[in-house]
Amino acid sequence: MSEREDRLAGEFPFIPRQERAQQKRNALLESGRILFVSKGYEHTTAKEIAAHAGVATGTFYRYFS
Repeated sequence: MSEREDRLAGEFPFIPRQERAQQKRNALLESGRILFVSKGYEHTTAKEIAAHAGVATGTFYRYFS
């Protein structure tokens, strides 16, 4: 069993170790903050946050449930 499979389901957020991955996660966090402030939490989607951060929607779900 790999380290990733060994984790419990729902153990989030995943904290990346590589600098490039950390930059993507930070971009997602900042984009979420900006969009939540401007549009509100209920009107912001994961797809919008990912697009604003310049990453694929799947990347959002890699770091956040």
